[in-house]
Amino acid sequence: MKDNVTSLAAHTGSAKHTSVVEMLRQAIDDIEKGVDDYYPNKAVLLLLDDKNDKYRPGFYNAGMKASEMTALTKIMSDKFSLAVSGIIEL
Repeated sequence: MKDNVTSLAAHTGSAKHTSVVEMLRQAIDDIEKGVDDYYPNKAVLLLLDDKNDKYRPGFYNAGMKASEMTALTKIMSDKFSLAVSGIIEL
């Protein structure tokens, strides 16, 4: 998982360097190969189209219940907040 964090960190402050398709290709590659013995069997993909002054969210999921998706987004939000505060490393 550390490799994913490194890839993300390389673009900190400028997410425009990575397209949605590039991100998906990297995620597929990491999932197929496994990173640090991490092979997820469930997923949720959050999407946003904010072009033309509109804000259209969307999502896809694989093998997850709504409660699991909600819990996962909360856990990741908390982890991100702790990492930004310097309390933990992602």
